[in-house]
Amino acid sequence: MTARMSPTDIPDAQRRLALFAVLLLAAALRLHHIDFHGIWPDELASLHYATAPVEQILFGPDFDYHPPLYYLFLHFWLDVFPAGELSIRLPSAVFGVLSVFMAYLLGARVYGPFAGLVAATILALSPWHLVYAHLARMYTPLLFFSLCSTYFLYRILETPRRLDVVLYVLTTILALYTQNMAVFMVVGQNIYYLCRWLSARRNGGAPVSFVNWCLIQIGIVTIYLPWIWVTVFTKLTQIQGNYWVRREPIYQYLGGVVFIFAGDKKHAAVFLFAPWLCLLALLGTVQARRLFRPARAGTDATPFFRSPRRAGLFWALLFVPPALTAIASQVMQPFFVPRSLIASSVALYVLAAVGIAGFAGRRRTVLLAVTLAAAAVVLLQSYLQKSEHGFRRPVLAALADAAPGDAVVIDKHAGAYYARQLTARRDLRIADLQKIVAGEPAFVTGFCAGRPDRRFWLVRSKPVPEAAAGLFDTGGLALDTTRTFANVTVDTLHCRAAR
Repeated sequence: MTARMSPTDIPDAQRRLALFAVLLLAAALRLHHIDFHGIWPDELASLHYATAPVEQILFGPDFDYHPPLYYLFLHFWLDVFPAGELSIRLPSAVFGVLSVFMAYLLGARVYGPFAGLVAATILALSPWHLVYAHLARMYTPLLFFSLCSTYFLYRILETPRRLDVVLYVLTTILALYTQNMAVFMVVGQNIYYLCRWLSARRNGGAPVSFVNWCLIQIGIVTIYLPWIWVTVFTKLTQIQGNYWVRREPIYQYLGGVVFIFAGDKKHAAVFLFAPWLCLLALLGTVQARRLFRPARAGTDATPFFRSPRRAGLFWALLFVPPALTAIASQVMQPFFVPRSLIASSVALYVLAAVGIAGFAGRRRTVLLAVTLAAAAVVLLQSYLQKSEHGFRRPVLAALADAAPGDAVVIDKHAGAYYARQLTARRDLRIADLQKIVAGEPAFVTGFCAGRPDRRFWLVRSKPVPEAAAGLFDTGGLALDTTRTFANVTVDTLHCRAAR
């Protein structure tokens, strides 16, 4: 007698074809316009850190407060592919496509191929994820390693094998050394395990004993301990009171997270799509308890869920990292940045996919069509509102208007990069604002002495620091004009003696 198919079973040929189509879509969206923007300020920081010597990346006392893994990877990547918009962003795009594949594997492992495909498609279409796939930062690697870690966590809690344990430890360590916020992902995983363990004690024991689980976590902490030491005793004191995130009430931290996961709050469609995803996620969780209980003995039906507690894994990953980040930001230096919670967003997509998968026939088709249409509308709004950001256009504008002998000063460590990439002019003085303020004030104070007709072009992404403003004033410079290019401003200053 042939076993009846589960509601989420898909013939292998169709499943492979659908997965290939989703990955192709993800790759096309992530490679399209990947070099459209000029280098963003955060990408300039990545370049600055990645081009430092390896020993400074690993042990530099004044280095970045993010872990060194991404900068090490980019360091060796740039040895092969010279820095440019395409080359420095390509790893992020590749990790973005791999993350779509991992979202499928995770969703399919827990809830079946249909739910995995839907979750992967939502992720592939997400304009919020596309932003970070086009950014030379550590966020898509963080997403990929976090999904891998969660996938192997579920495997070892289902049918523990030594290889899965090794891969879980490895991918968790890679996530932790990619971005600090991975710590809260690990906390969420541990909360889920403890809930599973307490529940399993009443039903004959858990697949992984409490002692073995503690040994696994001790191994992870031991390998991560060097960075914990650096972070606690060096990096936290450096950023205390000197970080750009402002303290907000906790409800403001958490209120907008789901809307950001759905796209971007500047797109009107997000305010419909985000509640829709939440409704589907809640629906899927309720259905797991009400409709899809294990089949009774003597029937040939395959249960959709072996246990409704599986949804707890995704609720833990969706809820715990944002909540702990918001709470920690209340009691210490605020650092709540939604992009650091990028892995939590996939938990929402999987739960929403389960909400669709719980239905059958026409109702499932309608729900799927509405969800994908809404995701496509959010993506379309993102593309229609797409404008070039970053330093490329403002720097080119300043270089085009600058006269011989003028100075073009750029913040965020951009001077050397754009001197190499965007101009061959040797009659201009191109410099970094931070270096001038920190150690080369004579650059400003002596600027007007020799040629009072010179102009000073300042390309910046944030307000001028007080130290720089004071330096301009004592150096005899006065503001002439200001032009704004999206998120970058070009100030033209003139020597007072020339007017």
